[in-house]
Amino acid sequence: MTAVEMWRTNKGIGTFVSIKNDDKVVIEILERIYEKQKGTTIIIVPDLNVRYAFMKTLKSSEIVNNLINNRDVKVFTEEYIDYRTSTFHNLLTILYNPSKLEYSMIHMLMNSTFKLTFLSTVFKADELMELYKVCPKLQVNQEETIITPLKEVVSVVLEEKDRQLYDYYTKEITDTLTIFGSYENTAKALKGDEILNLSGIAFCDKIARESGWHEGLDKTSPFEMQIDEAYNPINLRNRAIAINEHIRKRKQLLSGNRTKLSKIEEIVNNNPQCKICIINYDTDFAKVIVDFLNENGDIARNYHDKLEPVALLDEEGNQVTYKSGIKQGQVKFAGADLQKTINVNLFNNGEISVLCTNNMPDKKLSIKADIVILSSPYSETIDTYIYRVKSLVNGSNTPKCYILYTEDSIEENRVVELYGEEEINNNSMNYFVD
Repeated sequence: MTAVEMWRTNKGIGTFVSIKNDDKVVIEILERIYEKQKGTTIIIVPDLNVRYAFMKTLKSSEIVNNLINNRDVKVFTEEYIDYRTSTFHNLLTILYNPSKLEYSMIHMLMNSTFKLTFLSTVFKADELMELYKVCPKLQVNQEETIITPLKEVVSVVLEEKDRQLYDYYTKEITDTLTIFGSYENTAKALKGDEILNLSGIAFCDKIARESGWHEGLDKTSPFEMQIDEAYNPINLRNRAIAINEHIRKRKQLLSGNRTKLSKIEEIVNNNPQCKICIINYDTDFAKVIVDFLNENGDIARNYHDKLEPVALLDEEGNQVTYKSGIKQGQVKFAGADLQKTINVNLFNNGEISVLCTNNMPDKKLSIKADIVILSSPYSETIDTYIYRVKSLVNGSNTPKCYILYTEDSIEENRVVELYGEEEINNNSMNYFVD
């Protein structure tokens, strides 16, 4: 029984996990349902990039294209839907590979006659339980599912200087959130509060006075000086400005930490016959990894859009120059797109064994890897990456994914969130979305 047949048999209600050709399933369902039904279909996608690509696919069907033009089928992002659930009562609601499972999205499914969800990433058990109450999981044939790799988590320990820096960022972030009460309030300190009709600095002044600050604080009293230092409206605003930078730097410190290099090298050396794709949350770390791995031989290349132009070389290693025109005699340079194409060919032909890419899945990436390394758990989950780059592990019978994280940090918290605390202790897993 196909996915479409299974969904129809279940009265047009169900969730599919990591199935192939989900876009074609959506098109077939839409073509069939509008043969006999009338009403609105709302499709919710993670973001604008996914929406753009998905709309192109949907419009490849003349029937669906007409439905879109007639406003019978509408495609919205998760952000757009968040505050508009009460206005929709649909014939069909589709959650297309959501990045989160918010109540607003579940609420839309509840208010819809027919319900369809596609999952391609890891969610907490309690979130899935709430979804499955409304839109139960449907089990498709194994040949229709995407391979889910065996996963192993690998920990590293921060060096002392990095631990001190991490602790500094964490304290600043924690103190700021304690003072403001929530991250949302730090945003109001910068942009203002529309509901209360307060500017950013007026909102800071409100927080300050509620916390015991006033202009008449005794500057000779150590206690009142501490209040002034913590809650002065100007200091509050500066804290609100700084918190995003502290959050960014803390995550960057962990995701691109050099203590991970030796672990990556160890995995590469222990698997000399394997093709390895390394996915990085921080694109700059991809270059660091490639340079590190290539110290003892040319085995790794980059695949991302931040590649600097390099001189083109012929098969003998000589620079390629223009043969005619106004640039005659000048060296030809390869931009990022050309380098990506060259590096993929080198990887697929076996001339290099490691390809380093970034966190954003690139559907143009066409490789088959035996091993995937996530240098940070803040990268896209491997299930999501494989879902969008379907060729990634299709060449391997037993694909494996290593997930690196720093101990006693928000990266460890992320691993626990995604895979469960027992996996920190076991240090290996065979974990599926359900």
